[in-house]
Amino acid sequence: MDHAELEIGRVGEMAAPGGFEKDLYAFDPDLQLKWDRSSQRWTVVQKTRRNRPIGEWDGGSLTEVHDAEYVVFALDEGETPDRRILSHLYDRRGFDREMRQARILRDVKRQKADRQNQVKAQFEPAKENLDRGAHALRKKGFAGASPKFTAPSKGWLSEASE
Repeated sequence: MDHAELEIGRVGEMAAPGGFEKDLYAFDPDLQLKWDRSSQRWTVVQKTRRNRPIGEWDGGSLTEVHDAEYVVFALDEGETPDRRILSHLYDRRGFDREMRQARILRDVKRQKADRQNQVKAQFEPAKENLDRGAHALRKKGFAGASPKFTAPSKGWLSEASE
């Protein structure tokens, strides 16, 4: 194989197209454009800090903080980064937001149903006695019944009613 046939970009790191990294940083400071040597294509990665529990000491938990990179978007081989990627990321962010909101709503509904079932199970053993007690109170005129009403014998506006 002749060395003249090697493509320089396929040997090591490639430089990002001018201005794209600034646009990407303005879109989201946690996103970076990187050249993936193994797949020979550009990738957009997100850097995040993660806490990993490593144990406990003196009643408190110990965690290790480390940076992690996750691939958000991978371009096709030979494709160069341009503003279309920002447009795709913007659309994806809106879709992700809708998916997150739907998941949160679903989780809240499930938690509410779980809580109702928990309360129902908690009061199930006492339900018969509660029903019997409520029936006795209604018979006596306390719970769920209107109290007896009596009007003043001389009328509402008389001095005796005051």
